[in-house]
Amino acid sequence: MIGNTAGPVFTMYLLAMGFKKNDFLGTNSWFFLIINLIKVPLQILIWHNISLKTSVVAFSMIPAITLGAVLGIVTIKKLNEKFFRKLSVVMTALAGIKLFF
Repeated sequence: MIGNTAGPVFTMYLLAMGFKKNDFLGTNSWFFLIINLIKVPLQILIWHNISLKTSVVAFSMIPAITLGAVLGIVTIKKLNEKFFRKLSVVMTALAGIKLFF
């Protein structure tokens, strides 16, 4: 379950491939949605770290997740392509460094 380490690598790959802002976000979202959905049965059946209690907590967060998604859409529309790419590289570098510690 060290899948989070793929985030910085995948981000740099998408940037190197020249993905535009919306294509980048869409591809990144779909890729990690599929990866995380594949892990759900393992989490439930083998590692037993998804229970009814954790599911209730997760579902209670739906309003906050929805608000975050709306704010993200509004924010990303305001960012120009060049700034988005620079911000992505800086955030990816910070995430990569953090993974070491």
